[in-house]
Amino acid sequence: MNIAGLNMEGDRLQAAVISRGIFPPGPVKRIHFEEAPLPADTQGKSSAVREMLARLKERFNVKAVVLGFENWRFSHHVIELPAMKREDLKGALAFELEKHLPLMPEEYAYDFIERKQENGSLKILVFAIRTESISWALEAARAAGVKIAGLRNSFIEMLNEFLTEKKKKRGIFVYAGKKDAYTAFFSDGKPGLIKTFAAAEAQAEVERLKLADPADVYFCGEGVFNQALAYENVPLVPAYAVAHSVSKKRPVRMDFAPAGTSGLASAGSPRAYTYALWGMAGFCVLVYLLTPVLAYYKDYSAYRKVEAQISGLKKSASGLLESRRSLDDIRQRKEFLRGFQSGMNKPVKVLSELSRVLPGDAWLSSFVIEEKGKVEIAGFSNNAAMIIEPLENSPMFRKVEFSSPVVSRDGIERFSIKMDIGQ
Repeated sequence: MNIAGLNMEGDRLQAAVISRGIFPPGPVKRIHFEEAPLPADTQGKSSAVREMLARLKERFNVKAVVLGFENWRFSHHVIELPAMKREDLKGALAFELEKHLPLMPEEYAYDFIERKQENGSLKILVFAIRTESISWALEAARAAGVKIAGLRNSFIEMLNEFLTEKKKKRGIFVYAGKKDAYTAFFSDGKPGLIKTFAAAEAQAEVERLKLADPADVYFCGEGVFNQALAYENVPLVPAYAVAHSVSKKRPVRMDFAPAGTSGLASAGSPRAYTYALWGMAGFCVLVYLLTPVLAYYKDYSAYRKVEAQISGLKKSASGLLESRRSLDDIRQRKEFLRGFQSGMNKPVKVLSELSRVLPGDAWLSSFVIEEKGKVEIAGFSNNAAMIIEPLENSPMFRKVEFSSPVVSRDGIERFSIKMDIGQ
């Protein structure tokens, strides 16, 4: 399967085509590389990407593309959270990012790297890119008839390529383009500090980092450092690093493809064919091993005799089992009616009290009441701070507080408030 990697950097568009085989451990084959101008306006960029992909599709039968964007397009946020599983972190970050992003998190594509700290908590490095700012690239790929295998941070993928090839555990990785440069201080194979600055300041920035920590320097990109700074030159091509992200195991796995992007599951799973082949081989081995066992089932007379005995036992016990099921059903109905009776009027009373005490310019978009007497509301108001006092003065509510920061947009404030129902 042929896959293209596009790197959109400044005023140039890099494209690389690789061939990914289905039998491990065969290497990924590099097929083609080319560059083209990338206009400054959005419409021109979209046309350039569409034309490039259409040409690659026609010449090399490219089925999927990985889109790579410059590091400066991503905002970086450091968040500390208690230790938890990665799946739980995704849900927690959706709430925490409201405090760090200027717009709602739903308007961004984001991913993160977590590192465990000495106190047991997690330090989360979050990269976020506004979906609207890259929609032109997604539309261009769809218009060219090429599936989108993923969206990447090109600098992160170059760091992945370097860590995969060189097997380094600690150091400073530098990439310098025409205008911008990026550094990543990494340890234990994961980045801990990433910075963006002008390409002309690359050497001065690295020298400052080495004063704080004299780690080895690995340089990639345009330009060179002078002899006063010891470093190792690493020849990497951003477009190939982006393309390889769907074909190689990466130390830092990050994907910024918005939900619902076509072709993500199939192209984003480079080992799918391998797993299918191993699955079929395992099935064949299993059938071969079970063949002798199947011979034991030729004695149908013994099997029928045991089956008849089981059938008799079932008949004698059926009456008892039916009575047990009826009794359990009655108990469940009784418990349900008790629970329903105890709480059926509570939501109506709470809503009635809220409509009485809330200011006239406030309206609700969400209302949740729990069985334990906890209430959470969310909505909009011209002045969210004026909502707390009437709720506290109500005899029905206590422990009234904001459950998340107030977000203001166009003069309207979005609030979330939690409280307990008084006894």
